[in-house]
Amino acid sequence: MTRARPAAGEPPAPERPRHGGALRLLLAAAIALPLLITAAGGWLTWQQVWREAEHEVTHAADASAEYAARVLDGLMLRIDRADDILSGLSDAEIRAQAAEVHERLKRASTSGPRAPDQRAPFIFVYDREGEVLVTGSIFPTPRGDGADRREITTALRGADAPSLLVSAPQLGRITGEAFFTIARRRESGGNGLPPGSYDGVVTASTYIGDVAAALRRLATERYADVLSLIRADGVVLARSLDIAPGTRLPEGNPVTAAMRQGTERITSSGRSGLDGVRRIVALRRVDGYPVYASAARPHAAIFRRWGIAVLPLAAAGIPASLALLGLALVVRRGQRDLATANAGLERRVAARTSALSESEARFRAAVEGAPFPMMLHAEDGSVLALSRAWTAITGYAPASIPTYADWARRAFGAEAEARIAELARGFAEEASATPGEAAVRTATGERRIWEFHDVPVGALPDGRRLRLSAAIDVTGRREAEERQALLMREVDHRAKNALAVVQAALRLTPREDARAFAEAVEARVGALARAQVLLAEANWRGADLRSLAEGAMAAFLPSAALVADSPRAQLEGRPVRLAATAAQPLSLVLHELSTNAVKYGALSARGGAVVLSWWKDPGAGLLRLRWEERGGPPVAAPPERRGFGSRVIEATVRNQLGGQVVQHWVPTGLVCDLALPLDRVALAEEDEMAAG
Repeated sequence: MTRARPAAGEPPAPERPRHGGALRLLLAAAIALPLLITAAGGWLTWQQVWREAEHEVTHAADASAEYAARVLDGLMLRIDRADDILSGLSDAEIRAQAAEVHERLKRASTSGPRAPDQRAPFIFVYDREGEVLVTGSIFPTPRGDGADRREITTALRGADAPSLLVSAPQLGRITGEAFFTIARRRESGGNGLPPGSYDGVVTASTYIGDVAAALRRLATERYADVLSLIRADGVVLARSLDIAPGTRLPEGNPVTAAMRQGTERITSSGRSGLDGVRRIVALRRVDGYPVYASAARPHAAIFRRWGIAVLPLAAAGIPASLALLGLALVVRRGQRDLATANAGLERRVAARTSALSESEARFRAAVEGAPFPMMLHAEDGSVLALSRAWTAITGYAPASIPTYADWARRAFGAEAEARIAELARGFAEEASATPGEAAVRTATGERRIWEFHDVPVGALPDGRRLRLSAAIDVTGRREAEERQALLMREVDHRAKNALAVVQAALRLTPREDARAFAEAVEARVGALARAQVLLAEANWRGADLRSLAEGAMAAFLPSAALVADSPRAQLEGRPVRLAATAAQPLSLVLHELSTNAVKYGALSARGGAVVLSWWKDPGAGLLRLRWEERGGPPVAAPPERRGFGSRVIEATVRNQLGGQVVQHWVPTGLVCDLALPLDRVALAEEDEMAAG
């Protein structure tokens, strides 16, 4: 078909621009690519923030479970002590000796380890009819025992009763404070019942306010974390937020069903049945008890954290897209002008070419300015754009890796060909690659771990398909996970060492008198527990010698202020940081010296005093300690035989600390000199600074 010519005097008809559809597609791709980059970066950042939140709430649940185990173990220890005190006594004998038994139970309640700032538990003993026999609280047998006894006396009565029961929260009738109770059947009673018969229960209770305060200290305020202790049937025992006593999780909740089945660890996300807030939740079962510790973080806190992390990416990507959109509008207007006048065709074509070049430059700038490693490459292998973060981390300049194959052979070594083949399959299938991690070698030979994400992002006007490869450097996270695993192994090693020290204390304690044996073991384990608390507070980086000595002597002088000018006890010495392996044995030695002083030495007499001094002897490579007693019973001569405490001290110093001990029996009292190897019992100065 022949095109008609214009009549004489008429201007020529404008020609329709060719390739207009391809240009519009290219402009749309140029505008969309920065948005795709921003969206991909936002998605990767969201995944990382969510994984970090899951890891942090799981860690918080583990810490809460460890704290709950200490509290519940302390309550069970009081029940064991109460059973020992009541062993062989009938109900009538207990009522007849109520005042004496009450005092012993009070001492059992207030002594022994408990969490910091936790008030002493209180003990109640019930007979078979559910009536109070005796207590360890203020009154031996109060008329109102402060607890609803129906749950504990009914649940533990049957033949299939559990070994222990954790009660629901209750309000004390005297104090008005909320508490919960651990109950166990009374054992070894003197009522003449057949073995296995129900003979009443023994309970130990703790205040929920103390537990909630401790949970608040463990919670991360920055992210509004909520920590809770929950009974396996869904009853909330304590919470870092205020909650009415006896509150229960809704029935039909998958978390409640999993707890009743005894699942060890639970992770969930959804709306809370208690306050309606959407949270991510991690629960961990407390070892040995039907109780779970939970940690929850609101979704809103995670969104805020993500928003802060993704803000720089959005600040770079969105303005670039808006600029490209504006440029596209300008080009479109130029196309309309081009269609109206054939005379300006060449000029407008040049403008369109310039606009396309500027668009490509802006897109390259968006990729190059990305805050994480990013590469745009075509299916022929050429690298079109490379982010500065990529070159900064790897040390490879863009000119040194013009193609993906050049990059792969430098970064992946023997795995390079497999990575090149995998990229070719991605181009052929035009699908997103499965995210995965790979080791990357930098220009300096450093090994980094990257998490790769690879997606198709369209094609160039010449038909070459494009892919965008983005990566997150997770080297720091992997190193942190390895450090955490190493720390867990170190804690396991420390726990085994602590058990070895306890076994040594048990072997060295005489067994002729059962009551004396129990008291001696309890005192020595208490000394080890005090050292354990100091080590835990310092993250197992050692313990301060003065704090260790104060704890050992405070157990025997509860009314004396252990300061330098104290009339009963003086501590003299510059700060010394003990190694973690030396803290517990030295605590046991100071405990034995204090015990001997209370029984036979200076602290057994009115006006007697003890001076504990220490100093470093670098020339001899020793840490020297001197225990000097003054004002006690006069000493005429050394004892004819070594006492049990002296044997414990000598065995501990020689076998566990690798040192020597010399005892001088002077008329004014015992003087005991300890010489301990510095490199074994004390931290070096640089280690002390790190620990401090």
